[in-house]
Amino acid sequence: MRVILASPEAKVWSVRKHIPLGLGYLAAVLREGGHDVMIYDASIEDVTVDFYLDQAEAEGRPYDMIGVTATTPLMPDAWAMAQLAKRRGLITVMGGPHLTIMPLESLEAPHDAYVDYVFKGEAEYSFLELINTLEAGREPGIIPGIHFKRNGEIIASPESPMIPDLDALPFPAHDLFKIDRYTNLQPL
Repeated sequence: MRVILASPEAKVWSVRKHIPLGLGYLAAVLREGGHDVMIYDASIEDVTVDFYLDQAEAEGRPYDMIGVTATTPLMPDAWAMAQLAKRRGLITVMGGPHLTIMPLESLEAPHDAYVDYVFKGEAEYSFLELINTLEAGREPGIIPGIHFKRNGEIIASPESPMIPDLDALPFPAHDLFKIDRYTNLQPL
């Protein structure tokens, strides 16, 4: 499956641009699982996510899904990004700090019209399981940390367990970041 992992523009943090490292870990797990992944960070891009969606369609390789992460101040922009992607026919997934605290908010009106799945808590392996399930043409069942609507009813799985051995995760997919555009690089 082709997936864009996206972070909305951080207008509230305009001077120092931080790498969305969580998306790097998620991208690495998805790539290791055989999926084609791009990271779009609106805070350092000169173009909107539409540009990349158009480009992929023109190349005959459209994206299937967008995964949007957000903190609370960025939720209006995150919902707008999900809404744009849904209008283009993408599967929409949301996660991140705000969604971990308030996962049901994005599955209620008006957001339920354009948000398909929400992850609460650690999502690296659960997101991979969701993609593999959808790619196989199956309906998702109880995947740790996932919330979604089925026949108008919210299905809420138990929260994903914390990853006990962080060293088991692949290194973040640094090659997917435009490193030269970040202004607050910290040595790893």
